[in-house]
This record gives sequence, structure tokens and C-alpha cells, in this order.
Amino acid sequence: MRSPHGVAVTGLDPTPTLIEAARARDPQGTYMEAPAQRPQGPPTPSISSSATSV
Repeated sequence: MRSPHGVAVTGLDPTPTLIEAARARDPQGTYMEAPAQRPQGPPTPSISSSATSV
């Protein structure tokens, strides 16, 4: 994985078997069992890159 290169690893997968495999390959990463779908509901507001600082 990327942690030997100074990158924090975070994994998200709905399959417990694949989460276990990822942890075996990179025990220092953060892995969560969860669906990767966006939940149903109102849209998330976007952040504009044209916002100005005061």
C-alpha cells in the first residue's frame, strides 16, 4: 500500500473478506466496512473555489 511512502491509507468496502485482506497487507491503515454509495436524501451543498477571504 502507500503508507511506506508517507501516505495515510483509508479503505472503505462493503465486503468483510476484502477488509480483512487489506488489513493483512497494511495493518497500519484505517479500514471500514460500509457501502460506498451516497445515502438517499437532500443533495450535499458544494463548496465553491471562488469564495473570497475577508
